[in-house]
Amino acid sequence: MKSKRIIVAGGLGFIGANYMEKLIANGEKEFINLDYRPPRNGAHRRFWADCDIRDAAKLKKIVKDFAPHEVAHLAAKTGMDVPLLSDFSANMGGNLIAASPAGIS
Repeated sequence: MKSKRIIVAGGLGFIGANYMEKLIANGEKEFINLDYRPPRNGAHRRFWADCDIRDAAKLKKIVKDFAPHEVAHLAAKTGMDVPLLSDFSANMGGNLIAASPAGIS
């Protein structure tokens, strides 16, 4: 069976890091983790691509070049002490939708 290409947005967080562990345990080889900070887990570093998903141009290029079959949007800011709604912009996923293969010309 041919491997599928997967983009994981937010593989540094709790859920994302566990999802990446599952991908590795399942033998997936073609996936990348998009995050603006490097993973704390050394085994995840080879899958990391430095990208803030709010950077539409960089994200679109990565998506176009990688041509994923699936995207797991796990990037999210949490907290009750965040003063502005705009601080949660990564949670909305608008750039991931715009960068999807259907949206790439």
